[in-house]
Amino acid sequence: MKNKQKTIPKGWTRYTLGDKVEFLRGFGLSKDKIVEGGINKCILYGELYTKYNEVVGEVQSRTNSFEGTKSKKGDVILPSSTTTKGIDLANAVAINEDNILLGGDIIIIRDKSNIFNSNYFAHYLTHILKKDIEKLTQGTTIIHLYGNSLKNLEVTLPPLKEQQKIAEILSVVDEDIEKTDEIIKKTEELKKGLMEELFTKGIGHKKFKNTELGAVPEEWKVEELKNVSTKIGDGLHGTPEYSDGSEFYFINGNNIFEREIKIYSETKRISVEEYQFHKKELTNRSVLLSINGTIGNIGFYNGEKVVLGKSVAYINCDIKINKEFIAYQLETERIQKYFTRELTGTTIKNLSLGTIRRTLIFVPSDKEQRKIKSILLEVDNKIQINKKLKNKLTELKKGLMRDLLSGKKYEYI
Repeated sequence: MKNKQKTIPKGWTRYTLGDKVEFLRGFGLSKDKIVEGGINKCILYGELYTKYNEVVGEVQSRTNSFEGTKSKKGDVILPSSTTTKGIDLANAVAINEDNILLGGDIIIIRDKSNIFNSNYFAHYLTHILKKDIEKLTQGTTIIHLYGNSLKNLEVTLPPLKEQQKIAEILSVVDEDIEKTDEIIKKTEELKKGLMEELFTKGIGHKKFKNTELGAVPEEWKVEELKNVSTKIGDGLHGTPEYSDGSEFYFINGNNIFEREIKIYSETKRISVEEYQFHKKELTNRSVLLSINGTIGNIGFYNGEKVVLGKSVAYINCDIKINKEFIAYQLETERIQKYFTRELTGTTIKNLSLGTIRRTLIFVPSDKEQRKIKSILLEVDNKIQINKKLKNKLTELKKGLMRDLLSGKKYEYI
């Protein structure tokens, strides 16, 4: 396949891939042969989508089997089949370790002419040649990519020394992303533990009583959610008339995310007349909950110009209950398990309003509600700060790859 890039940076070289590399295939090694503590390291093709980015750090699976093609340090591998889209096969991963067993449906690119740094090349295939690789895929229900198809692929590469420098720059950003992601995961685990503690033992209590939910502080009440709400309902059971360019939106459960109503480019707009006719009794004390398809996402209504679809329920908290306290309690493992048990439907799951109304919740004093909310809010803020940092680092990496892998800023390296 001809590379569309007419001019290339000075010192860079254009190659036809099949002239410079060897293509091999993984084989065998099914998922049922993965065992904890196995004697051999291994990689299955599905793990290229779920466990690894462009460079394998620590190999995460092991087997006692000897099936599979043994890797050679510097190999770059790609999955060779998918049931989604052809572009998903442009998902290259660099392996910098010998003798890792590679299972079936894996294409192995082995450099026999010393033209690429594996870390650089995996980024390059995944992000620069993604669409070119997609054009080489075949099939409809199951989409395949073959080594023979990649042989005519043209690649444009800088000298190895320059590839190494670019790979090191991207590696530094990758490490920062991984560290930030680890902080997020640990903070989320901290939050999970705090919620378990705070919603069973409370803050500073000495005496406890037995209830249908187990032992709780003596001062706490156990109530059905309907008893601390002025109204619990759901959205429109139908389709409103859409109106492009309007400032009013029709939202569903997927628009409820991270305590907010998220408006996306594909979110449907409705006319002011439809908004006035269908708007629900939402207030600044409304907690929103996704109840159809996507279950359990929680948000708040803060005056947004929206009409709810039937996949969103609203809980209007009365003045005796803190809405953030209710939202955190709805996130607890106890209530999420209760929701899961009570789901109806087969293909599309649904959480009924009756189930929500019967949900048992703890009701401590207003002062303790606010303390619990404040503790968890502080943890949430830390999570959000690190998520924003991760997003910035991810965007930085995208910009670096766009410039460095294409040669736009190669002169600054």
